[in-house]
Amino acid sequence: MLELRAVLDFSDAMTFMIALPNILMLYLFAPMVRREVNQYIADTALLSRVDRPR
Repeated sequence: MLELRAVLDFSDAMTFMIALPNILMLYLFAPMVRREVNQYIADTALLSRVDRPR
C-alpha cells in the first residue's frame, strides 16, 4: 500500500505539470489579451458617450 506522503508528492507533481502549459499560454497570449482588453475599454467608453443624454 502506498504511503500518504508518496501519494501527496505525486499529486503535487501532477498539479505542477497541469499548470505549466497554462502559465506558458498566459505568457504567450498576454500581448493579444492586452490589445483585446484595451479595445473593449475603448469601445465601452465610446458607447457610454453615445448613450449619454444631454
